[in-house]
Amino acid sequence: MKLQQQRTFVRVEGAINSQTFKIQEGSKLIKILSENLYKDKVLAIVRELSTNCIDAHTKAGKPKEPFTVRLPSALNTNFEIRDFGLGLNSSEISDIYRWYGRSDKDDNNDMVGALGLGAKCPFSYNTKSFTIETVYEDSNKKKRDIYAAYINEDGIPNIDLLSSEDSAEKTGVKVSIPCCATDIYNFQTAATKVFPWFDVKPKFLGQSVPKIPEVENIISSPNGWAIRKENYGVHDGLVAKMGVITYPINFEDSNLPDKVRDLFNCPITLEFALGELDISPGREDLSYNTQTKTNIVAKCNLVIDELKQKVEDELAAAKTLFAARKTVGQVNKKLPSYKLQAIIPTNELEWNKKKLFPQGFLGYGLNSYLPKDFGGVEYSVSQISMGYTSKPRVQNSRSILWESDFEIIISDCKIGNLSRAKEYLEKNNTKIVYLVSFPDHATHKAFTSYLGADESEFIKASSLPKPTPQPRNNSGSGKIKTTKVMEFTHGTSRGMSTWWNTTSIDINWIDGTYVEFNNYAAYDGQDKVMPYVMKQYIDNVNVLLKYNSKSEIGTVYGVKTAIIPKLTQATTKWTNVFDVIREQQASLAKNADFVEAKLLRAKFSIGGSDYIKRNNYYHDYLYKLDLDSLISLKKIVKNDTFGKLVDKLVTQKENIDEWNDVIIAYEQLENFYKPHLAQVNIDCPDAIQKTIYKDWPLLRQLRQGFKDFDLLIPYMENL
Repeated sequence: MKLQQQRTFVRVEGAINSQTFKIQEGSKLIKILSENLYKDKVLAIVRELSTNCIDAHTKAGKPKEPFTVRLPSALNTNFEIRDFGLGLNSSEISDIYRWYGRSDKDDNNDMVGALGLGAKCPFSYNTKSFTIETVYEDSNKKKRDIYAAYINEDGIPNIDLLSSEDSAEKTGVKVSIPCCATDIYNFQTAATKVFPWFDVKPKFLGQSVPKIPEVENIISSPNGWAIRKENYGVHDGLVAKMGVITYPINFEDSNLPDKVRDLFNCPITLEFALGELDISPGREDLSYNTQTKTNIVAKCNLVIDELKQKVEDELAAAKTLFAARKTVGQVNKKLPSYKLQAIIPTNELEWNKKKLFPQGFLGYGLNSYLPKDFGGVEYSVSQISMGYTSKPRVQNSRSILWESDFEIIISDCKIGNLSRAKEYLEKNNTKIVYLVSFPDHATHKAFTSYLGADESEFIKASSLPKPTPQPRNNSGSGKIKTTKVMEFTHGTSRGMSTWWNTTSIDINWIDGTYVEFNNYAAYDGQDKVMPYVMKQYIDNVNVLLKYNSKSEIGTVYGVKTAIIPKLTQATTKWTNVFDVIREQQASLAKNADFVEAKLLRAKFSIGGSDYIKRNNYYHDYLYKLDLDSLISLKKIVKNDTFGKLVDKLVTQKENIDEWNDVIIAYEQLENFYKPHLAQVNIDCPDAIQKTIYKDWPLLRQLRQGFKDFDLLIPYMENL
């Protein structure tokens, strides 16, 4: 990225001597450029090393290829990040990588980096050390070099070459940083802050895979700005985005227009070309020089002007005053901040030279109060909306909510107007229906004129289909016979009652899934099951059902013990949810491919799982080694039995990945739901135990002494 450089011309007369300022190298300067440069060290590591990966892929001509990230976890506390660029040869390590302030990207606006500081950010972290593994082309063959970088006892950074060998791996650079166990969650949090803005998300390896929030834009402009849907975990206010990095915008300037200042707290993204804004050395904030502030204000004014123009363009397409008012309401509804809504002055907006909202027409916000009568003749308005019980709720209303998705239905049937309106609401993507009844045509006409509408914009009840008849019982009484049950809601609270809603259903009308229920808890035939555990059951068994191409479990109804015999006698099919779980578990336990994939994954931690039982120390040790480490270990451990096992793992990797979600779901059921589980044996074979520890007992001690596996490999080779 080309940095902004403002040239200052100073004319000096009569100088006797002239000298330039110098920088004294030493530990004090290194501390300033590393430890003191970043307020949030963990966030800086994730951000800076990730942007280096982006730049490496850009330079290699493959910007769409994801880099890989392994976040620290309880089993592997290293943070690892790898790109698949061209790699760094020994000259580039010596002449660029190890130098503070030296960069090969500061004359190129296709690159995010420029300052020559980001690659050294791991020195700001507590452990003060990291390893660099680089694979690069050298004279038509690939070389793999491993370096250890650390702060020495004098406080000066060192970089040591540990090994250099031929390699068949893809080119690129891998950086590994030993992390404190207390920072495992902090690295996950940092990932959720950095990666939402990346166009190409990284591929996460290992156990710790965070859920990256999505940046959802409500309104986007081709001119480099967007209004975002508010999302917890993503910047709330105005941000500047350069490349894949975002910077919060907030500065004071007495010349700042009020409307621009109001945008600072609005969820808006302003996109700038790399180098268009000046940044702080730590890349955590913008540096608000004159040019940077000028560019930001210009972009903010563009947002205001284009937003106003957007409203005016949509109003021009409206065919009636009523349609124009609905248009403004829908635009306003999209805007997540009242300060953004204030950009559109509703009291000034016009359509065909008519005020959209004249004085007295609006109440609070964009709500219009309806007159009680027209010419002394009263009429009725019922507002129908969906209630908390997912059933239409009817109430009297005297206001139109322009920001809501609504329709107006005219009562013109002798009977059945309300039922038709309710069914219309349920079957259409409409939030509110206003059902209006008039005593005469003149009042109808006056109402239409008041809203500025054409009669064709209203729906006549007579044009709607007759309501769907409700199911009847066979008793001959004509009444619907229903049974009171509890509907499981998949809530999030641990409060027992919050997970169930009371409802009534006709058990002879629908097929369903039920569970025995009492005192807000389910029963599996043996034990009480808490609602939050019940949710785990359903979510995991749905994964198994989906894999087997079967319909997932939908609504689950809790029924009293006395009702269960009625379900077995019903004319429809009712299934106990725990019967479904038992059936799916038993089916998978008999699947040879599943058992083999589960066994291999459990032995060697491919994908990882907190739920696997580790039955012995050997298993616990093997569990900590990932597949890449085992492949490297195979080069050292010259044993046919061990080698064949690793080879089998490599060939089975795709099969294991395919089963990964199913295995995790099965193991969570295995952990939570033990009474009826078909067990799968995952004990380690004796051959592996003997291979690892009887023949190479030193390996365990060495592995415990090296947190970074990449350091263990060259050490053992030299040994």
